[in-house]
Amino acid sequence: MALLVIIALNASVCESLVVGVIVGMLLDIFAVTPLGLFALVYGLVAALVTYIRENMFVDTSFRHLTIVFLASLVANGSCVLAECIQHELVSTSCAIWALCGSAYTTLLFAIIMYPAKRMRRWLGLTHRVQFSNVR
Repeated sequence: MALLVIIALNASVCESLVVGVIVGMLLDIFAVTPLGLFALVYGLVAALVTYIRENMFVDTSFRHLTIVFLASLVANGSCVLAECIQHELVSTSCAIWALCGSAYTTLLFAIIMYPAKRMRRWLGLTHRVQFSNVR
């Protein structure tokens, strides 16, 4: 999820949607959840992160960490909720599991954020923010 958000923060909406769906399909192959759940969730989260990035006026590390936490909370929450509903185990432990996963992803993102910013040009990721609303 952390690498998906890094790509979504540096790519266009179409590119991040494609990467999100591909990563989700790869996770669907190895997961026990219903087929296509991760592909749908990760694709939508990647597109949402890119949309939020394009509407940000200040590009700070704190905002990136906030975006990662919220994106992983949406992704983890929806997947954990689907798993709990499938096994009829809906309880507060599902929410705690999603929060812990989001905190772990945010911590992982904080660790790899600086090297990823330094390697952005080497990886071919260009920051394409367009401020069309600003006059």
